[in-house]
Amino acid sequence: MSSIRGLLQRKQDGSAVPNTNGDMNEHDGQKQEGDGVDDDSVKPTEQKKKGGFGFGSLVAPKFMTGLKNLNPLKNFSKKSEAKPGTRAPPPPLKQIVWLFGPKHRAELWQVCPFLPLNALGCLAQVNEAANEHMIAYFRSPLLTVQHVLSTRFLVFQTLLRDHTLSRNRVATDYDIPSLVLAYLPMKEQVHMSQVCRRLAGIYAKACGLHLCGRHQLAAFLRGYDVESKAFWTVRARYGRIRHLSCAYVTATQLVLVTWLLLHDCFPNVTSISFSHVTMEGGQTSAIDLATSLVTMLEHMGKGQLDSIVLRGIPWTDPAYAILVDHLYFHPLTNLKHLDLADSPLPHVTWVRMTPSFVRDHFAHLTSFDVQNTALTSESFPALLHVLAHMPHLMHLNISRNELAIGAWKDLAAHMLLDPAVSVFHTLRSFDCSGCSYNIEGMLVFMDALWQCTCPHLSHLNVSGNVITKDAIVGLSRAFVHETVPSLSHLNLASTALTSECIQMLSAGFTGRLFYHTSKKIHHDMPGQSLSYLNLTGNVIGKGVEFLLAALKAHALASIDQLVLAKTHLGTSEFDLLAQTFQHDCCPQLTSLDLSDNQAKGEGLTRFCYFFSTPAAARVRHLDLSHNLLDTYSIHRLSETLRRSQCIRLHTLNVARNYKLEFQTLYHFNETVRSGACPSLRCLQIGDAVTPDAGHRMVQRLNQTASSLDVVIPFIRLILVYF
Repeated sequence: MSSIRGLLQRKQDGSAVPNTNGDMNEHDGQKQEGDGVDDDSVKPTEQKKKGGFGFGSLVAPKFMTGLKNLNPLKNFSKKSEAKPGTRAPPPPLKQIVWLFGPKHRAELWQVCPFLPLNALGCLAQVNEAANEHMIAYFRSPLLTVQHVLSTRFLVFQTLLRDHTLSRNRVATDYDIPSLVLAYLPMKEQVHMSQVCRRLAGIYAKACGLHLCGRHQLAAFLRGYDVESKAFWTVRARYGRIRHLSCAYVTATQLVLVTWLLLHDCFPNVTSISFSHVTMEGGQTSAIDLATSLVTMLEHMGKGQLDSIVLRGIPWTDPAYAILVDHLYFHPLTNLKHLDLADSPLPHVTWVRMTPSFVRDHFAHLTSFDVQNTALTSESFPALLHVLAHMPHLMHLNISRNELAIGAWKDLAAHMLLDPAVSVFHTLRSFDCSGCSYNIEGMLVFMDALWQCTCPHLSHLNVSGNVITKDAIVGLSRAFVHETVPSLSHLNLASTALTSECIQMLSAGFTGRLFYHTSKKIHHDMPGQSLSYLNLTGNVIGKGVEFLLAALKAHALASIDQLVLAKTHLGTSEFDLLAQTFQHDCCPQLTSLDLSDNQAKGEGLTRFCYFFSTPAAARVRHLDLSHNLLDTYSIHRLSETLRRSQCIRLHTLNVARNYKLEFQTLYHFNETVRSGACPSLRCLQIGDAVTPDAGHRMVQRLNQTASSLDVVIPFIRLILVYF
């Protein structure tokens, strides 16, 4: 009995008990009434050890411990809280939902320009009607523009996720994800597809499959095990896409992508884009890649594709021969867009391609891009012969090709041909930037432009070419004779224009050049058709007064974007600009770029009178960067903005000037908080030199309170007290 008492005493003291006595097992667990030992004297841990069927230290297997998870009624463990933004928003109040009805829709459209982006994101999470309303607001050209909103904002992910996962969505609803993705540029579309797997599926159904970079394509091929020919997984997820794009990949990876098309993983695809392919490692040659493409095109048939982009692929002559022969015997009858840019096209390849165009295999082509294809004066006549067999061509791009004077003469002769043969009678956009390395090329082209009628030409890009005074006279005569009545976008950047050239061009805008006068068939003044004019990189200087005279005469009444960056404008020119806009001569102006000039402090002080004009109430984008502005002039600009009515100003850029003092930055911050510019979304000033930094600055300023909002109520309280 004494041994049992000693054992219990040692257990209470926590000491270990050696299992050496054989009689201990006989008396273990036995209790006698006369021992004087209570159950409470044993620790709870020891009571737990003594329970059970005497299996000792046997631990239950893992499958037994996890059996309780099989019964959901017994699993009452607390779930981890979801991260913010990962679960659906709570059901909205009826009062909020009523705001998005037809009765209050007009009021919401008036309120949205005054709300910051985070508030718009909260509105987008209310319900599907709110999503649709926000999309309509984002896409409206009257309220916002693409370069104003920050495309990395969470609101787009919210719109995509909530609308797609909504249980109340029916088949007749608008496809909001496609509208969102159509608003985003290509780079942001690719970034959006990398957010999560669900968004990748939404992105593929709404827009298409875009794989940019060898790492992303390698992850795609490895994730779906394409090398093991597991094609059904790709077909199940991306079977509905219509556009397939692969950029900056290797030839071996592109061959695997052709396998997917060959095995009908994308049965509904109508547009393919393969660009910037590298031949690394020597595993796949250009001939092997061409053979794979030919096999893929033969399997897809004649009428499925309407757009093919083969850009930046280092083809060889034998590889081009394989492609051309296939297109000759298996024509793509419904093809509308063909892009062969950034790939060398030798003269022999053009000769091989000509029979396919002569037989009208590409008769429905509307867009043809051959920029940077090493065109020469020898191969350019073959291109013109091909263009003669494209009766519906609307967009032509031959930029970044070094064309000699012989090629420009051949182009001028083609422009003066019969309308049934010349492609310029159907063209809507023509890009020949960076093609003329001599002064005679543009002279020949402009001389033919005013003699050839181009009724549908709306976009003309001749930037990067040398344009002399005689050449600009030919362009002015085209305006006066109204041979380009639909021209709306004119890009004359980096064309070596002088003050005399601007004088001639302004005379053409007004319809009076020398003894030539416009007949006013289409417009009162020929320049009224222009909505975009770019004169960047030209030494204009004092010649801007002729352009401002044309503005004052309402010759550019439809201008929407005016770019005068790096045109050597000084203090007096900025003063003339402010005086000209006081006449309200540009009622459609929304974007004004005056960056990289020499305004200095005095020039900006004089230009501040611009903010009291009617044009300042309509402008949305104003760029004054790189103008040698000091801290005092920017302080004056801040004071002017407080007194002005720039209710639609979205983007203001005054960065990359002289270093600003803290007081000036503080004053500008208070101006933003004061609500003088309620639509301001991007402010580039000081260290915030990028658009993303400008967006973050405005968001941060709108979230913090102004010092006036704190001081003024305190002063009123003191006055009431005394």
